[in-house]
Amino acid sequence: AIDKRQYLDGAFWGFGTPVDQRYPPGSPWFVSMPQRGRDLAKVKAALVEAGVGKDFEVELLGQQGDETEQQVLQQQLATAGIKMKIRLMEYGAYRKKQTDRDFQMIIFGGRIQPDPHLIYWAEYNCSEAEQAKAKRSTRNLAGYCNKEVDNLLAEAGKITDQKRRYGLYAKAIRRIYEEVP
Repeated sequence: AIDKRQYLDGAFWGFGTPVDQRYPPGSPWFVSMPQRGRDLAKVKAALVEAGVGKDFEVELLGQQGDETEQQVLQQQLATAGIKMKIRLMEYGAYRKKQTDRDFQMIIFGGRIQPDPHLIYWAEYNCSEAEQAKAKRSTRNLAGYCNKEVDNLLAEAGKITDQKRRYGLYAKAIRRIYEEVP
């Protein structure tokens, strides 16, 4: 439902590169994968399959100061047949809702770390997902848990050989991409 280029153009003055992972082309950690494009027919078919009607609405938990990016998403989802209500909060209240996992949608992430372990392990490991079951999370907001991905990330975090680490991270990133947590 989202056109990433249009999102970057509207929310970030055109800066950035649309990707389906955390590292852009040119980074030693970039993993080449097919890009997902916006497909309104597919979105609308999925909504019909899910049995939701025209009154279907989701709520985006948003921080004050990020209204532009929230509005771009709201407009894009509307053209896909999804109403999105934006709930603006000051940072402390927003962060509490975030760590309590008390939201339907949230914008999270974006910063690039020098090592992929600092991103992928923190945001996709099963121990974080276990905390999510207890309705508390720090980084794995989706509650994602895949033991194969956990094993790949744990192994990659122990290896210093760049080529071997890249191969393990690439497998994990592709699996995360396929599962769309």
